[in-house]
Amino acid sequence: MKKHPRDSVVEYTCTMRPDGIVSLGLRGNIDESTVDELAKWGKLVKKTLREVHKKTPDRVLTIMDCTHVDKVSVHCSGELHKLLRHNKQYVTRTAIFGANTFSQAVLEMSIYITGRTNMKLFKTKRAALAWLREADTNKNK
Repeated sequence: MKKHPRDSVVEYTCTMRPDGIVSLGLRGNIDESTVDELAKWGKLVKKTLREVHKKTPDRVLTIMDCTHVDKVSVHCSGELHKLLRHNKQYVTRTAIFGANTFSQAVLEMSIYITGRTNMKLFKTKRAALAWLREADTNKNK
């Protein structure tokens, strides 16, 4: 994901990596003015994860890039909680990297509230991917 040219640009992405990991990305200011976009993205993410779960129910790994998220408003936490609760039943592991201090606090609160024990925050993409790949290693033992 490239840096955004101005704060008003918001982008949500959901793609499949060649290694089968679902890649999620956010950038910009996530606030009350973008809640509708967040909800639409949430529907896409839910659909994608259900489809992956049908194909490989024992391996649904997601990585979320929050490197270019400037601000996250608590007004968006409701949509975030809905997404995390729904995906709990489908996802093996979710790794989030690059979140700033405030975004980390919002995410940690959401993880706690939704009871997601298979979700962790990381500083770097490399550490996040290593944790996700550990799930494959542990499965093959």
